Amino acid sequence: MAILILILILFISFIFIYKYGFAGIAAAFMLCGSVTDSAGILYGIDSIFPYYKLLVWIMAFICFFTALVVLRKEGNKKFITWYYIPFVLSILFIFISVTYQSLDSAYFSSTILFSGVPFFCMWIVGRRKEGRENALFYLLLVHGIISLIVILGKNHLNLINGFSYVYRIDANAVFNDYSPLINNDLSLFSFDKYKVQKTAQFQNSNALGFFASVLIGSGFALYFKYIKLTNTNSSKSLGIVLLIIGLLLWLNSLTRGPIIFMFLVFVYIYTRGWKISKNFLMYFILLLIVVAFTFSYNFTFFDFLIPSSDNVSVTSRFLGYLEGYNALKNNLLLGLHYEGFPPHIYFFKIMAYHGLPAGLLIAIPVFHLAIHSFKKFRKDLKQKMIGETTFAILLVATLLGVYLTNGTVSYVLFGIILAEACIRSNIFVAKNNKIK
Repeated sequence: MAILILILILFISFIFIYKYGFAGIAAAFMLCGSVTDSAGILYGIDSIFPYYKLLVWIMAFICFFTALVVLRKEGNKKFITWYYIPFVLSILFIFISVTYQSLDSAYFSSTILFSGVPFFCMWIVGRRKEGRENALFYLLLVHGIISLIVILGKNHLNLINGFSYVYRIDANAVFNDYSPLINNDLSLFSFDKYKVQKTAQFQNSNALGFFASVLIGSGFALYFKYIKLTNTNSSKSLGIVLLIIGLLLWLNSLTRGPIIFMFLVFVYIYTRGWKISKNFLMYFILLLIVVAFTFSYNFTFFDFLIPSSDNVSVTSRFLGYLEGYNALKNNLLLGLHYEGFPPHIYFFKIMAYHGLPAGLLIAIPVFHLAIHSFKKFRKDLKQKMIGETTFAILLVATLLGVYLTNGTVSYVLFGIILAEACIRSNIFVAKNNKIK
């Protein structure tokens, strides 16, 4: 069964590449060539065809450098200034840091891939061509269906489950039995994170939760017609499907960061006076549902939402911040790769491991996108316009939610969403569309 699914995924990946060019290549890495977005699938194929992971690694860098050349020629001034140059310089500083600390090339290549930058570049190169506006939604749909199949398949699909990947890399794997986690039933409205969390084909539950949040935001945007699929009338139907899959996957991951940030955007939109007066009845019914839901679950949802100070999610993060600060303090310019908890804020992690310049540079594009998108979003909202800028800010919210609480976790998805929001905010404007 798992072999048939792997063959189907590879076939779908070729379709994406044929249809969307470089964007399709990034999609293929997300579907079957990543140690976070598709860890179970990657290692499942690698166990059948040795050197598959090495081949994927090499192909990622070939495509990345090719995309860099294209973007340097075609990128507009704003994109080159705020995205291209900071990303390239951050990679240069990371290389200097790795060389100074005598770390190997495998570590350097992993750091670059885990930043999401290569897939950001690939997606923009492919997505910039007209007629590829639907690529993201079809990719999310395929990957979401695969995630549900892997979870529902339980031990029958153990070969492509992310927990199998964890077992392979965990030094204490002999002491841990992951089969109960793989065999857990699909969870509905249970908020004990460490009992219900699953990975599907992802590296961990936080990667799955980030993906689920993107599904929910995209489904919401399609259903409420913030955006529409081009050349099709099925936007609302696809929105419903993405919402359902996203909600199911999120309930089996319970990742807080991206969903909270996205919820804040929803609150900002729907507390505008003109929105309340137009949808008063809907708000009243929703309030009743929230109150009933809260009391029926004995406040367990709020225990999950605001974890106690001794919760492992809290203690590990504070320890990571402390250890990261000490590493940065010991070598401000080039950082220090230490053994211990990494900071869960991504650019802080880069600062700690590779120095202040590398961390600041790699953060510039993300925060520029956040500021630029929010300004455009507010401007449109003042004119009672909900559309492309609203969708862009939903994507940015999920990015910030994971960036500031976990890291990039699902790095191919992170790069793709960063690029998609960049395009939909009109930050990247291609000079020509010759290269496919």
